[in-house]
Amino acid sequence: MNTIKLHKRLLAVALVLILACLLGRAPAARAYEPGTGASDAGKIMDMYNKWKEMEDKAIPPGGGGSGPDYNPPGMPEVPTGCAQDQGCWQCYEQANKKIERLRINFEKLRILYKETDDYTKAAMSFGDSVAGASNLGGIEWTAQRLKILKSFKNFEAAYRKKYNQLVGELKTALQEVAACEKKYFGENDWYARYGFMFHSFIALHYQR
Repeated sequence: MNTIKLHKRLLAVALVLILACLLGRAPAARAYEPGTGASDAGKIMDMYNKWKEMEDKAIPPGGGGSGPDYNPPGMPEVPTGCAQDQGCWQCYEQANKKIERLRINFEKLRILYKETDDYTKAAMSFGDSVAGASNLGGIEWTAQRLKILKSFKNFEAAYRKKYNQLVGELKTALQEVAACEKKYFGENDWYARYGFMFHSFIALHYQR
């Protein structure tokens, strides 16, 4: 998703700009005493270290707590008669493959949103801290902050567009299963009894 790449690039540029602004105006003649925060340059380094800690916490190596969860609590089961009748498998095969692919894509989308949201919050907190530590760079950060908020709204819009696409595809795939249930087992209301509940759960679970 190109939107997320642009959003993170904007965050990085904004933070570099405010650091450059502060460093460029920090009194060069004043030595920094480690651990005392005696100079503006020292405060900036303190804030930078704080940012790195927040960034690592927001997006830990390997995804941390943002790993995929294909069986969230409360997810309803989707029983099918074909589980006991291999003769109908060809009818179900494509629909089942679509559903499995969609479950993977939903999880990828959820993880992407969580990591982007965490990263943005960490970046905003860092920028606010740096701007609040000194009067220097405050105007620049205010402008960049507005751009970041706008960029995140664009990301959310892109998320919703992809989410709506996946929700629509899931309904279609479940209706294909329902058609197989009707064809092979005379189950006329399979979607109403099982497919609808599964679809509603997934739609609610991944809505942002």
